[in-house]
Amino acid sequence: MAETMQLSVSLPMAGSWATPANTLRVARRAEALGYGSVWTISRLLYALEPRNDYPAAPGEPWPEPFRSVADSIVALAFVASATDRNGSGQGSPGVAG
Repeated sequence: MAETMQLSVSLPMAGSWATPANTLRVARRAEALGYGSVWTISRLLYALEPRNDYPAAPGEPWPEPFRSVADSIVALAFVASATDRNGSGQGSPGVAG
């Protein structure tokens, strides 16, 4: 029997769209579409005055939405209480800087 690949979705965790309603909407839609799991990012700290450029865009400052990132454990617990089948995971903690 051939193995199947399970695709995952990242939940909204930063910026203006990272609201509880949107997080739940994405998780429920992912479940309805058959995605295997939902994931979050984790950002524990943000430097007040970052000394380095944003790695994904050399020469650019760190994105403003990164100053406020939702708590990944709370977000995962929230969507787990409102969905039936999705697995979940958390990305590595990071320090902006």
